[in-house]
Amino acid sequence: MRELLETAREAVMDGEIVILCTVVRLEGSGYGRPGARMLLTESGERLGYISGGCLEKDLRRRVWAETESGPKLLAFDTRGNSIPARSAYNTGCEGVVYVLAQRIRSVNHPALSVPLRSQKEHTPIVMATVYRSERSDITAGQHLGHRDTAGLQSYNLAHEILELLDPIMEDCWELRRSSTAEIVTETGNIEVALEYLQPSPRLVIFGVGDDVMPVSNLAVTMDWDVTVVGERPELAHPSRFPKTTIACQSLHQFAGEFAFRPDDEVLLLTHNIDSDAELLPVLIDRGVKNIGLLGSKRRLAKMLARMHEHGHQLSDEQLSLLRSPVGLDIGAQTPQEIAVSIIAEILARRNKRSKTSLASLDRPLHERETRLRVDATNRRQQHVEFLAESAQ
Repeated sequence: MRELLETAREAVMDGEIVILCTVVRLEGSGYGRPGARMLLTESGERLGYISGGCLEKDLRRRVWAETESGPKLLAFDTRGNSIPARSAYNTGCEGVVYVLAQRIRSVNHPALSVPLRSQKEHTPIVMATVYRSERSDITAGQHLGHRDTAGLQSYNLAHEILELLDPIMEDCWELRRSSTAEIVTETGNIEVALEYLQPSPRLVIFGVGDDVMPVSNLAVTMDWDVTVVGERPELAHPSRFPKTTIACQSLHQFAGEFAFRPDDEVLLLTHNIDSDAELLPVLIDRGVKNIGLLGSKRRLAKMLARMHEHGHQLSDEQLSLLRSPVGLDIGAQTPQEIAVSIIAEILARRNKRSKTSLASLDRPLHERETRLRVDATNRRQQHVEFLAESAQ
């Protein structure tokens, strides 16, 4: 999402109008989950997705005209038995995808500024956006507020709605998940997308060998924030690691000075056992929680023995932070295959997923989405669950 947001910001600063299309709700199954975004610019650029390519063409054809008078909620019915028949996309997903399309003319528009802030400050944010409204004072596309580390921030929101949204957004914040809410009021109902925004993962790689390049490139294509650290200028070069931050300096010095965060991913791909033995104690002392190393368990044992010789004895808890050899068992041989193995393991752990074939699962691909219905007239809340599965 980071590249999409930066492209939108630059286009708006150049005087262009852009359209941001966001999946706000999914009934049934679909490729693009709530929060999936697609950007269209006046100059013809397109970034992001709302499906696997099935719906984008129709959306691009309709969206400029549909948003002339303001934000618009568009529904795409992918069910095979959809009525009328022309609304069916024959994708096999069997769902209805609701997309909120908004024209953005200012970098201060919350749909742009709030996600950008989440990325820049590396902090999760829950953002509340109306996607359907029966009230005259609250319209579709209106951003009601967001919750971050400072609590609930509102955008001139009526007290009654703010009071109702606060506990709902707090739940989303605590559970780290998006949701939707229908708020029933005497003057009409509103439906709100509560989106949990999280910053791109940050990956720090020690090593600048040829086998680091596919790891870095793969992480970059996934919009991760990648930093590569190496001591040889001819290898630690932008031509080898495009779209990354390159630190050409002493590995030990970098490890001691860099502002690591607890959720950073760190890989030791130096191919130098002495260098790794020096780096590990520093990284652990700096609070790094996720460290992957190349090589066999025998290599790890040798490295730990050398650390012990220099007075560094790791506790069982500290040893649990290490993943060696790093990567999933997919029979990887080439540097490109090894890169897939490494990145796949990081994704599985961060998403709290087992390393299992999807075909062997006896459950839906995704958890049930929770839809909350709040009756403002009597302050009653009712949770209504519906299944939203992802198509491959």
